Amino acid sequence: MTLIRESYDAMNRGRFDWMADHLPPAFELVPTAGSGLKLVGPESISRWFEDLAEAWETIRTDVQEVVDFGDRVVVLGRIRNRGRGSGIEVDVVAAHLWTVENGVPIRVELIGDREETLRRGAAESR
Repeated sequence: MTLIRESYDAMNRGRFDWMADHLPPAFELVPTAGSGLKLVGPESISRWFEDLAEAWETIRTDVQEVVDFGDRVVVLGRIRNRGRGSGIEVDVVAAHLWTVENGVPIRVELIGDREETLRRGAAESR
């Protein structure tokens, strides 16, 4: 779980390149459930975050709770972003489902619904 927490710390510091050095080459990020979008590989994920940084002055996820189901880890918290130029502030639920294999994160889904994420974390755990 250390690598998961370090991922949020790096993102909150704007170190999107950190992922390329610390996550496996086939790591997957599913930004929005049902969107059909899936990013594969730390480099493409880093670019996605860099694109977000063009629109947002601040991008921050405050982790409030981590629930370890073994090969599934649920991270709950708040996403707090401020628009670049507009200054509009966004404060929404962060509910992320991580998949772990042999102690290494291989996938994260940014689900956004606390109950659904916890349900899936418990149900999909092996």
